[in-house]
Amino acid sequence: MKKLIFLLSTIIPLISFTPCYAQLPFVGIANKIFIVDGKPFRFIGANSVNLIFYDDYYYSVEKAIRTAKENNIIVHRLYMDWGYWKASDYDRILDIASKYGVYLLLTLTDCVASTNSPYRDFANEQSITNYKNRISQIILRKNTINGKIYRDDTTILGWDIANEPDLQNYTFSQIQHWISEISKHVKTIDTKHLVTIGIMTDINEYDQDGAQYDALNIPELDFFSFHFYPVPSNWNKKDLLKDYISRIEFRTKKFLSMGKPVLMEEFGFASNCNLNFSVRKDTNLKSIYCEVYKKSMDAAFNNGATGAMFWGWGVPEDKKVPLWWALEDHDTTDTEFCALIKSYGAAFINTDINDASKNSNVKESYKLFQNYPNPFNPITIINYSVSNTSFVTLRVYDILGKEIAMLVNEEKPIGNYEVEFDGGNLSSGIYFYRMQAGSFIDTKKLILLR
Repeated sequence: MKKLIFLLSTIIPLISFTPCYAQLPFVGIANKIFIVDGKPFRFIGANSVNLIFYDDYYYSVEKAIRTAKENNIIVHRLYMDWGYWKASDYDRILDIASKYGVYLLLTLTDCVASTNSPYRDFANEQSITNYKNRISQIILRKNTINGKIYRDDTTILGWDIANEPDLQNYTFSQIQHWISEISKHVKTIDTKHLVTIGIMTDINEYDQDGAQYDALNIPELDFFSFHFYPVPSNWNKKDLLKDYISRIEFRTKKFLSMGKPVLMEEFGFASNCNLNFSVRKDTNLKSIYCEVYKKSMDAAFNNGATGAMFWGWGVPEDKKVPLWWALEDHDTTDTEFCALIKSYGAAFINTDINDASKNSNVKESYKLFQNYPNPFNPITIINYSVSNTSFVTLRVYDILGKEIAMLVNEEKPIGNYEVEFDGGNLSSGIYFYRMQAGSFIDTKKLILLR
């Protein structure tokens, strides 16, 4: 008996160490919010860019993602091309994230001046061409661990085509051309994931209507992502800015008025790491520190944002990673901060994903249902709902992203609909069907087995 107990005590931890979650659904859009399986999806997320360096410093990516999930952080943002592209590391992070049931928002390039990205020149056509080629390499990559093609991986929430481009250096037409060209290219090779661009809005121009917003109103963008750091690096540690709440509120409402979901993709205490770290560790300032994060999230969510992603998560307490942004990262030792994030995120998990009936707008809205039967041979039925008279398209794609069938392409009045798909001329395999009606977008997978 003692031997049995000993064996169980050694085996059980090994079994429970790596959970296995059901595959995440693709994230869609309805009523200017994200949806997952027809239910509203709002979330607290984190910019976790340091995860890519964990192997170099013998830290555990799995622990970082697991502890984040335990604190209701269910979306992580990573940079794919920050001068440190190590494809196998991203393969592993994606695989771990899928096991823990969290999404990744992947930024394809960093355009801030300090990175010297070869793709940051919005006025250079050759740079645009080169960037398209680079994007194709990333999106079409096959994960060496789980065999998934990135564009088919439901762990990916979407593609952020650029981090903080310096838009002030370009004309209105150059900005729109670049965003449109890159977004179209992404959608050409990946019909399943959402597309956005991360815009820094700390400058005063974003405090009012104007061309800076109009330039971003590109049809190919699925949602708007803005960055705003409410406390400047020269803060005197006494008086908080009185207007930072109103500035977040204005940005959220303005982007939302442009007809798409809004994500506060970056926010935090300051962009100065030494200030961030010193305030977080000052017992006299901890309450102010957490207050800034809470009021920032309140300002965004109370005005219609679908998500908020703080900077940042992952680097352990010893802070030995020799990167300037490491001091801005949080981990489980930041107990007051984690308590705030965990309680805030719990409200969304309990009301959104698990109980869509508490949001009547989504309950009665557009919806794309899973086909039945699935797997099928050779005929299956797809049901969908339309809440307002809209032009509806329902397309089927093969695993390479090639459109193979247009099932619906017409205006539909309010109602519930059923369409039959016949795969009699197709070979066995995985296919995808995608519905779009106005701002609603959703994608699901179907399997043909002969």
